[in-house]
Amino acid sequence: MNFQAIAEASLPIQIHLGTVVLSLIATLAIAVMKTGTPRHKFAGRVFVVMMAITSISSFWINEIDMFRGFSMIHLLSIFVLINLFLGVRAARNKQIARHRRHMRGTAIYGIGIAGAFTFLPDRLMYVVFLAPLLN
Repeated sequence: MNFQAIAEASLPIQIHLGTVVLSLIATLAIAVMKTGTPRHKFAGRVFVVMMAITSISSFWINEIDMFRGFSMIHLLSIFVLINLFLGVRAARNKQIARHRRHMRGTAIYGIGIAGAFTFLPDRLMYVVFLAPLLN
């Protein structure tokens, strides 16, 4: 593993990576715990805050410049922010099925799909984890 690449990355990328890792941990915790408990609510709050920071920090990451420094991944960041808002609102309104849908969508698309793209050649996670194995 090449953790030096993370140390050499820009501050927005380091913040982005750190908050997405915390979001992933919160997601895994939420997946195994009973819903509606104080622990679930705490982990959910951690997830929402970390995903919001992850999404917002992406706007300072402009390696893939498709249109004035932005790329399709920034549309995903907007999707995540909207889903976080809608998911929290649904939970507050006791619309649990809607809350679950929004939060699962946020985790699947915001962590899973976006995360998968970071393992493409020359992207940071590829450089950290896959390039040392393949070279």
